[in-house]
Amino acid sequence: MKRTPLYLLFNLIIFFGINVSTSPVYAGFLFSDPEPSESEQAKSSSPTVTIKFPPASLEQWYKPANKRQVWLHTMFRLRREMQAIAEYAKADNPAADKVTMLKWVKRLEKDYHKIAEMVPEWENDIKPRLLSELEMFVEKGDRPRIGRTLEMIERTCDDCHTYYQPLVTAMYLSLIHICRCRR
Repeated sequence: MKRTPLYLLFNLIIFFGINVSTSPVYAGFLFSDPEPSESEQAKSSSPTVTIKFPPASLEQWYKPANKRQVWLHTMFRLRREMQAIAEYAKADNPAADKVTMLKWVKRLEKDYHKIAEMVPEWENDIKPRLLSELEMFVEKGDRPRIGRTLEMIERTCDDCHTYYQPLVTAMYLSLIHICRCRR
């Protein structure tokens, strides 16, 4: 059974025993109490959970601020571009597919750089050098290195998604948020 990020977030909250109902809510964000002192931490046997909120600039790319949800469409294009490059790299005749692969690499590069343009706080988290390496390996026809470079790019995506995707889904794509936007 495939588990959605929202489902996983709720399980995380239940697993660690976070009592959401007692945390104050302001504009859709949950704020926890200030950091406990060391003596209070020593007395407490329950683990603490720190939730890393996404940058505020991300909100402008979701409804109601943005009708088209540009951020999601950019993510979908990135996934399609990476899948296309991977499929062409596995093809029997990579030399014939080199031109097509280069076209997909250019598209990937354009959309990958959009991440930092849309959310400037993440500019240091993206790795543009990997794209130039990917292009070089495509031009050389080095299929194993194309695959490894795609995996490294995917890891940069996964790092961000691990921290932010469940919370972003809960904040901007949940049923509660959608109902609030329709008013």
